[in-house]
Amino acid sequence: MLPYQARVTPRDVASITELPPFTNISTTPYDLHISGSSGVSNAGIPVAGITTDIDNDTRNATTPDISADEFASAAGIDLRATNLVNPIVKNCYNATETVTIRIQNSSSVTHDFQLTR
Repeated sequence: MLPYQARVTPRDVASITELPPFTNISTTPYDLHISGSSGVSNAGIPVAGITTDIDNDTRNATTPDISADEFASAAGIDLRATNLVNPIVKNCYNATETVTIRIQNSSSVTHDFQLTR
């Protein structure tokens, strides 16, 4: 991807490459919607005049998904871990080590919660 981006700069500097995590490609009927764990989720920029996706779902006004489909999570399942903040080295950890993750709210619904051990 980097050689391609260098060749076409400044276009496509925000492009990503991944094997898309489709909802179901194993059995019929296939579901080619992108799952919320994809790197394309909320990674786009708004395009004037494009307010809905291929399913006529409303696109996020500030951070739309990069694809024809805007991921719409099921009610109550719109939080996801997006990054392991600390420790930086990904490894197995014991119960006494502190792990910090970044969580993203993928909808317009406000959540107030507390995590306890």
